Amino acid sequence: MVDIYVALIIHGRRTFASVPASLQPAVKAELAALGLGENGQPLPVEEPEVPTGV
Repeated sequence: MVDIYVALIIHGRRTFASVPASLQPAVKAELAALGLGENGQPLPVEEPEVPTGV
């Protein structure tokens, strides 16, 4: 069921809030493993800070 909810969220057919509470931690973990947030969109990537004056 987790994979189904993940796919539905990614394709915009369901929201994370509509996932049963008992499955939310697993769905959130699977989305994060795919580099996605709870909304199914890519998580922002922080660029490493480059030291200046080197």
